[in-house]
This record gives sequence, C-alpha cells and structure tokens, in this order.
Amino acid sequence: MGTRRQLGIIDPESWKSGQDPVDHKLYYDCQRARAQAWFRGEEWLITEREYIDLWRKDDQYLLKGRQNHCLCMTRQDPELPWSLDNVQIISRKEHLTVCAREGRGKFATGLERKRIRQRLQNARLKL
Repeated sequence: MGTRRQLGIIDPESWKSGQDPVDHKLYYDCQRARAQAWFRGEEWLITEREYIDLWRKDDQYLLKGRQNHCLCMTRQDPELPWSLDNVQIISRKEHLTVCAREGRGKFATGLERKRIRQRLQNARLKL
C-alpha cells in the first residue's frame, strides 16, 4: 500500500488551486517561477491567482513552452521586481532577441555576470 498519490489516484478536490486541471498546472508553474526568481535574487510580487489569471487571458497558457514560437513571461524592466505592472507575455524568440541586444541572461558580458553573482550572494546572505 501507499499514499493516494503513490498509487496514482488523482484527487482534484484536495488541490490548493481548485479542481480545474489547468489552474492546477498554472499554480505549480507559478511556484516554480517564484522559486527561480528567489534563486536569482529577484523580488516576486505576483500571487498565484494573478499568475493564473494572467496566463488564462486569451488562453495564452496553451502557447506556453520552451520553443521559439512559444510564449514566456518576462519583465519589462529587469531592475524592478516581478509584478503585474512590470511583466509581459511575449514569444521566446522576441525575448531572446531583446536579451541578446541588451546583453542579459546567457548573453551577459563579464561585468553583467559579476553584477548578477553579487546580487545572488547578497540575497543569500539575507537568509
């Protein structure tokens, strides 16, 4: 025997996000995004409900993914926290183009990488 989860029994009535499977997936996507922001030392001000509503608008969650034509959520100003006023949903291709142009993310120069490492160390010291 095992727990209901170990046995593969799906019980939507016990989900924190409600009984909708789409909301359930988006809820956990939000948890992952928040954890990733924390790991990078970025402030996260978006609630689970706001995150779900943002992706549900116009069924954008259907196009969410990792390929160039898929959609992703990004900050308009990378210096500001993750908040509804500072995020946008754009294609990954557009996002990577902006990152390459501005030298962010995997396209960051040595100085930018050093600044990111310093911000991560400061965030970890706060804990």
